[in-house]
Amino acid sequence: MRRFRLAPIFALLMAIGLGMPALAQEPAIGASVDSLLDFAKTRNPEYAAM
Repeated sequence: MRRFRLAPIFALLMAIGLGMPALAQEPAIGASVDSLLDFAKTRNPEYAAM
């Protein structure tokens, strides 16, 4: 009987654990203006010289 109570708890912990790497990823380029400016500074030498 106790085994059936642990199954939902285990499933919940697995779902949280598997979702954590997605939260740790950097935002996509273009998600904000700052990310676009940082991308341009690192990839474009003319813009970086400004």
